[in-house]
Amino acid sequence: MIMGLFHQSENDLNKSDSIALQLKSITSNYFPDSDTFDYIVLSPNPTKDKLNIKTSSALGRSSIILYNTKGFIVYQNSLNLGIECTIDLSSYPSGVYFLNILSGNKTFIKKIIKQ
Repeated sequence: MIMGLFHQSENDLNKSDSIALQLKSITSNYFPDSDTFDYIVLSPNPTKDKLNIKTSSALGRSSIILYNTKGFIVYQNSLNLGIECTIDLSSYPSGVYFLNILSGNKTFIKKIIKQ
């Protein structure tokens, strides 16, 4: 288990309202876990531009948050997540990111590599 401290933006470094997140897995594109979702597949990973998200079932209203390795939010969106959706990462610099999907009381966190 990996712990991380995440901030809303670089301007929030001195604020005490940081969010601590637990990363359950960062090694596989397939993430089965009875405490989270049936499954979520991210592809391609690594990616050069678009990241496809496929789930076992429609998740409904969900928050998608992408963090950089410094813990800053670089993308955030709230949407009705169906079985498939795509995030355009073409304008983001190469590097490692963490994708966080929140749906109801379920959480999914995955390492993404942007080439």
